[in-house]
Amino acid sequence: KRDLVGDLAREVRKTDVKFGLYYSLYEWYNPLWEADKNKFVDEHYLPQVKDLVNSYQPDILWADGDWEMTSDKWKSCEFLAWLYNDSPVKDKILVNDRWGVDVRRKHGGYYTTEYDASAEFDRAWEECRGMGIAFGYNRNEDLLDYNSAQSLILLLAEIVSHGGNFLL
Repeated sequence: KRDLVGDLAREVRKTDVKFGLYYSLYEWYNPLWEADKNKFVDEHYLPQVKDLVNSYQPDILWADGDWEMTSDKWKSCEFLAWLYNDSPVKDKILVNDRWGVDVRRKHGGYYTTEYDASAEFDRAWEECRGMGIAFGYNRNEDLLDYNSAQSLILLLAEIVSHGGNFLL
């Protein structure tokens, strides 16, 4: 019965660090998602992500899970119009480019790549990857599947040399 995100937001705001939140549009096993994707967007995703913005007022909103539908089906234009015109963070928010399978590397405050460190863009971008093969715990991975400190440092140097940030 504790608001961990609220606690984190309050503590981060005591520093010079920007407060960002991750939001996955797609929910693999949500029964509403499996039954009716349009209803999921209208009754779950849009109200939930708006509540997240209204409640915690993030500086960055990092969307993910965009690959399942186009931005029209996600109603991304509707949400982003609200975000930049009417939300409490309209003058400070930064979003990435994961708002539909059709918009990655086309729209957003910055682009995100995934396991593609050699990318080059004429705008801000960020390489996103896990420590190993997977983003989360995978019992099939062993120590050899994880990047060494040396490989991560070399990877960071490559990404920065191409003008990117590294999200590990």
